[in-house]
Amino acid sequence: MESPWTIGILGAISVAIAVGAWLQTGHKYALVGMAAAAILTAAGIALERSVITEREAVEALLYQMAGELERNDYDAILAHLSPQNPDVQSRARAELDTHEFEEVTITRVHEVSVLPDHIPPKAVIRFNVKARGSLAHGYLEDRDAFRYVIFTLLKEGDAWRIVDYEHYPPQQSMMNDPLRFGEE
Repeated sequence: MESPWTIGILGAISVAIAVGAWLQTGHKYALVGMAAAAILTAAGIALERSVITEREAVEALLYQMAGELERNDYDAILAHLSPQNPDVQSRARAELDTHEFEEVTITRVHEVSVLPDHIPPKAVIRFNVKARGSLAHGYLEDRDAFRYVIFTLLKEGDAWRIVDYEHYPPQQSMMNDPLRFGEE
């Protein structure tokens, strides 16, 4: 699971049923059931929070990179790119060198797909981003830019690395998001 809500809600329902049973019957077994449900719920939530899934790791990387862009830490950004694809590194360096960021916000994550059976494991993340900043060298200062971005990543050792990326005007996300049009 990637959210403690399911565990918490099921645990709360179990505790409520046990409390109801105790109020109706007065049996100590209902109190024991309530305590067991509460302990199991707390343990389940703690376990869920301590285990990071591959999907969560990919999404965390996305937010980490947004912070690095906001700090204009281009070396950190480039470190997330796979050395297997020097063309992507060159393209990213050329694009980054033309921008100075003030604010970077992930506005919507459309999809995080992880293919663990792919060798090496592969992930695709599609998202919208809003960036505020300027073109380097003082041109077009303090402007907002909105983009729809697709990252393709491969797991290299313990780290996810970007092997390709694309970015488009934000309207492109509507064409690539089947839920917007009721398709599935």
